[in-house]
Parts: sequence; C-alpha cells; structure tokens
Amino acid sequence: MYLSKYLKYKMKYLLLSESQINKIDYIKQKRGGSQQIINFETLFSHLVEFIINYNKKKIANDLNLFGMINLFQIKGGSSIKYHLMQRGIDTTNLTSDIDLLFFSDDLEEVEKEIIAFYKELQKTFPSLAWNYNINNGLVTIKIGGGNIIDISVYDPNFDMDDETSMFAYALKKLGFKNIKEYYDKITTSDNIEEITFTSLEFEFFSSQKGIEVIQGYLNAFPSWQASLRYFTQKQIEIETKIPIDDKELENVKRIIKGYTKQLSPEYIDNLRNKLERYKRKNEIINSILNSKN
Repeated sequence: MYLSKYLKYKMKYLLLSESQINKIDYIKQKRGGSQQIINFETLFSHLVEFIINYNKKKIANDLNLFGMINLFQIKGGSSIKYHLMQRGIDTTNLTSDIDLLFFSDDLEEVEKEIIAFYKELQKTFPSLAWNYNINNGLVTIKIGGGNIIDISVYDPNFDMDDETSMFAYALKKLGFKNIKEYYDKITTSDNIEEITFTSLEFEFFSSQKGIEVIQGYLNAFPSWQASLRYFTQKQIEIETKIPIDDKELENVKRIIKGYTKQLSPEYIDNLRNKLERYKRKNEIINSILNSKN
C-alpha cells in the first residue's frame, strides 16, 4: 500500500515542481571555464556514505572526551529518502538536497567543526567546486551555485517551547524533554545508521507539525491582507505629518515589505506546494509504520 501511495506522491511532487526538475536532477557548475553535469541521485548515495563514515571517525576519535561528540544527523526528506531506499523503493526526485542537524555543546567551536567537515568534503570529492556560507545558524554548502547540503546547528539550550518548530515537536512526541536527552539516546546506539539518520517516527511527527504550521500560514492569508492595508494607510498618514517620523516610517515600510512578500503568488504557491509535500510524506511514513504492526 505504501508503495502505491509513494508513487502517487512522487508524480504529484513532479507536477508541483516541474519548473525545478533540472535543479533536482542535475547540478551545473563551472570549473576551469567548462560546465560539469552532476546527477544528484548518484551523488546522494556517495554523500550519505561520506556522512556515515565521518560520524564513525568522530565517535572513534572523541569517545573519551567530556561533553558532546560533534555529530551530524541526516533529517527531513533526505532521511526519508534513505529509509525508503533501504526498502527498495524508488526515491528519484524525492529531495534535491541533504538536510543535516549538527549537535554541539560549544557554540564557539561550531564554525571550526563545520569548516573541518567542509574541508573533508573537498578532500573526498576534489573534482567538485564546493563553497559554503554561514548565516543565522544555518550553514549552506553548495556545488557551484546549487545548494547541496543545509546544516542546522542545535545546542543544549535549544528552545523546546517554540510552537512552530518541527524539531521540538517531534522530540516532545517521542518523549524527550530536551535536545540533550535526544542526543544521549541516539549516541548510546551501536548502530551507526540510527545515529546518522532521524527515525521514521521522528519524521512522521516532524511532518505532522509542518502540516499544522503551513496550514496556519495559509489560514492567516486574510489577516495578512488586512494588515497590509492597515500599514499601507499608516504609511500615508506618517508621510503627511510634519515633521515626518523617519524611524517610524522606516519600521512601517519594513512591515509592508514583509507582508507584500508573504502575499505574493510565488510565496503562497510555495506554501501550498510545501504543504502538499508534507502531507504526502506523512501519509507514506504512516503507511510504512502501520505495516510494521
């Protein structure tokens, strides 16, 4: 049953993402004046193997140190893709990049650890044009201009009360009070795959929260429209006052810019497509989990 559901999901996903199929199937990079074509589906397996081996080395080298071992865990669509591949299910175009969680209890060491990971990538795949940037706790590693790995950094002080966090929701549903409990649980496993990949149960609850959050955004569409009208009128009022309050005007313009973006057809379509993907993934995982019972 879950196979037929997945195939339906896959076709729906391709229809929703038709304009991005080339981005998903192939990453183009310029190196030495020439253009190189890379098949992500082939690269995925090599990157997964690299991450598994990287974690093995970290565990072997850091076993006797105090504090957290700085590990990477594959999550989201890339984790689901791996679990489906293990069951012999075709996962072509299920995802276009790899999402990683990075665990650390020393935020000052994060960039150092990320750079070490990045350099190891360069060493292992020397023919690829790697580059990266770090912005607000999110690390994006690219090949040429195409995103290939996104790394979210989590520390023991992660806010478990964030009502929009898919990660926090999944942890709570699995019975963990904080990220340290989750980290301690996965690192007591002797199975490197259990350490390196989020479980299907985790992804079920994560996608469940994703559905709730995205649906909430879509339901807020009328209130966004009302807010945009209000602040547009507010801008007019500020601009007609003498003297003009430049600070207030700048703040209102910033708010208007945000609502304008949220109300754009592209933004709304992206939310709807994301909601559809979360729903399909949730259905697939639910079917797999039920088949175990």
